[in-house]
Amino acid sequence: MLTPRFELRQEPNTIHVIIFAPYTKVLDVNITVQDNEFVFYAKPYLLRLHFPESLQEEGSLCEYIADDGAYSISIPKLIKGQYFPKLEFLNLILNKVEKTCKIPSVEILEDDTKSATKKVYLTNESLSVKCGFKTTCGYGFANKKFNVLYKEEFCHLVSIADPDLVDVKERAELREKCEEDKFDSDYYLADLYENKEIEKLLSFTPWWTSSELVSFTQEDNVVLQKLPNRDYLLDKEEHQIVLCGLVDILFAYVYDVYTTNGEHNIESSWTIKTISPTFSWFDTSRSIQETIVACFRRSLCYPLYRNWNLSNKVKHDVAELFKRGTRHILHCLLRVWGIFNTADTSPCNILNDLYVTDYCVWLQKAPNGHENMTHVAQLLDDIALTKQDLNLDIHFIEQAAELVLQEDEEGDLNTDLDNLTI
Repeated sequence: MLTPRFELRQEPNTIHVIIFAPYTKVLDVNITVQDNEFVFYAKPYLLRLHFPESLQEEGSLCEYIADDGAYSISIPKLIKGQYFPKLEFLNLILNKVEKTCKIPSVEILEDDTKSATKKVYLTNESLSVKCGFKTTCGYGFANKKFNVLYKEEFCHLVSIADPDLVDVKERAELREKCEEDKFDSDYYLADLYENKEIEKLLSFTPWWTSSELVSFTQEDNVVLQKLPNRDYLLDKEEHQIVLCGLVDILFAYVYDVYTTNGEHNIESSWTIKTISPTFSWFDTSRSIQETIVACFRRSLCYPLYRNWNLSNKVKHDVAELFKRGTRHILHCLLRVWGIFNTADTSPCNILNDLYVTDYCVWLQKAPNGHENMTHVAQLLDDIALTKQDLNLDIHFIEQAAELVLQEDEEGDLNTDLDNLTI
């Protein structure tokens, strides 16, 4: 059976379901409403939805829109005026929660009693590396995956040679060594002083600056329908790892938006996976400060534009996205998912399987999501990063460049004075 494309919206007393099922026979359509479950069947389409609250079959209406090949179905709510939360997250409505006891990453985390939900806040203090082979050498969402990749799959995808044998601490050391070898002082100075192109990039206005609530596009909804419906049980340390990873993924995405004027191109997948330490090295940061330092270093070592002000602007906008909340961040992740899924240069879809899909699902259901996003935004605002923090000797390079420019200016002045005739 095929799952048709569908849209949902609600009014105070009614739920509206629009189902796009072309080339079906209207007389063969079967619609069932029972408690909170809705079923639409019209060969070869089958759609089963699980709403958060109860519906009422009596009074339901269905209209066929021939021009669109769509069915517009209106279903009364059992309790009039009741609000149905998270209807925009189609995968939560489409799929039942996956239940398993094999690994904690998909166990059920009861969160229907807000008073019983434990809040987990980050700090800018680094956590110690958790003992255990799977955690120290793991990768993927919350470092819960291990020994799931073949070398031929990741040899052109990430910088780390064999993540199953390299622990988290060593990954960070290797990453920093490669960044130091890659950093090009001449390239950095060129973008510092010949910065007309940088100024154009900084003048760009991205979509998240709008005061309007972001709406999921048809492409977003197609991806949401494909996502599973899982609950995640994360301890405090795993929760911090996940949030730090989310910061560097958003940093890489925002950088690509600015450097492409919002029109992602064939290089976007490379840019995002290269700037993000999570994607490029399966590296795990233990504090927001550490995460931002790593993102700044990579943004000044690898991509086309390597400018301190640009990186600062990206950091500021990442904080703004966290202030906007789950919906804006999920829209960014769906864009990353789409970029990786259509990438031709490397198998970036593997990064979707390892990270992005789980991030999209977790973000929709994370306990205390708004409080945690706001807290991360505050931590980002509190970070006053200096060039010395990057350990790339940038401040010395700039001082040397200023001295050279000053000497050149004095030399030109002396030459002009010598050429003067009275």
